Amino acid sequence: MYKLTKPLIFINNTPSHVGAGGDLGVVDLPIQRERHTNFPKYESSSVKGSIKDAFINLAKKNKATRFGPMDNNMVEEVFGKDEKADRISLIAFTDARILLFPIKSLTNVFAWITCPKVLSRFKQEMKLCGIEVPYRTPSNTVPIGSDLVISKENKKIVLEEYTFEEIEENEDCTRWANWFAEHLFPSVSEFEYWRNKIKKDFVIVSDEVFTDFVTLSTDVITRVKIERDKGIVKEGALFTEEYLPAESILYSLVMTAPPLKQKDQDSKPSVFTDEEDVMSFFAEALPEVIQIGGNATIGKGITYTHLIE
Repeated sequence: MYKLTKPLIFINNTPSHVGAGGDLGVVDLPIQRERHTNFPKYESSSVKGSIKDAFINLAKKNKATRFGPMDNNMVEEVFGKDEKADRISLIAFTDARILLFPIKSLTNVFAWITCPKVLSRFKQEMKLCGIEVPYRTPSNTVPIGSDLVISKENKKIVLEEYTFEEIEENEDCTRWANWFAEHLFPSVSEFEYWRNKIKKDFVIVSDEVFTDFVTLSTDVITRVKIERDKGIVKEGALFTEEYLPAESILYSLVMTAPPLKQKDQDSKPSVFTDEEDVMSFFAEALPEVIQIGGNATIGKGITYTHLIE
């Protein structure tokens, strides 16, 4: 059904809480995670809902596109109806998976980390999009010339309060960093700092170390509810909430299908002719910034988007 696939990148500008509901652990309101790896993710329903909401807001303003001014009919054809749906949507999304996770470092404030498991899966999914990333995924490596290495003799780096020894400056790691610099960020001057930073401040750690960091180094804050009349904390209203940190980078796959044939002769014909048109409309109208997850009123979940063409 879906014939065209492209990668969609999410870059957290502020911490995001795409919640999993209650939990039996120490955090009252945890973020969504994969069951088998415990890696953070955004469920595809959260991804699609957030983007559809952004497109609805654009339709209210009749944003101009090469297919004509956006309206609700156009958005419903692409994303599907909220109620009484009579056909599937022309666009689909996979879960947004973690690609790069920010960790405090002794030098250069922070570094992005990833692992062979994440990179291998990313390579497989890029191949579905017709994109080849032919690099090996060696763990315990940094790009050649990285400032993260604090001891050239012992090849040490420091992430959080942990020291990692025998870190190799590796050619494949350098290629990964350069590929990310070229493809992950929008090609505008505002992201020049980030493109330069990832070329040096990037580490491929082991799968086990990555799992520990994405499990233990998320933002966990304590919140309370105040009784307005008394100005004191409401009894039983103390809770903890988990966030995926700012500068986290995730990716999803966007899939499009050609318009379905109209059964009703009186129905308005589609402005799209094939899956390429649907993807073109999505790419043209996709906002540079969306809000995803909960707590929008306190500035959480502000996210940059970038479709890799």
